[in-house]
Amino acid sequence: MQTTITRTIMHMCRYLLGILMLIGGLNGFLEFLAVPWHHPHLRMMNQCGFLSVPKSIEIVGGLCLLANRYVIPGLAMLGPVIINIVCFHWFMDRRGIEVGITTLILWSVLMIGYRRYYLPLMVWRAEPGGFNST
Repeated sequence: MQTTITRTIMHMCRYLLGILMLIGGLNGFLEFLAVPWHHPHLRMMNQCGFLSVPKSIEIVGGLCLLANRYVIPGLAMLGPVIINIVCFHWFMDRRGIEVGITTLILWSVLMIGYRRYYLPLMVWRAEPGGFNST
């Protein structure tokens, strides 16, 4: 049973992460916030359109979190994107790592809070059910 404080923390983390992901994703397409393209690899990935896939995932995942619909798949989609953001800033360009660490912390809190929905996926040995099984 969740307490009121736990529920409030979960809602705050969900809204904050949803806003961060939605703004970050939309900014990738609309560029309404100034983006410092310090690193040449980041500039190259943006110019060739490679960042359109993770930015689209950020938008969809952020909308899932903000709408409180499909939160579990939304968190599953955002996980690899957030890990890539943190790894990029950790290994290639340390500027902006604060936002990456913040999103990682918010995502981790939400994953811990929603862990009961992910635990059934952690099966040691899964048996294929075929196409006709229910």
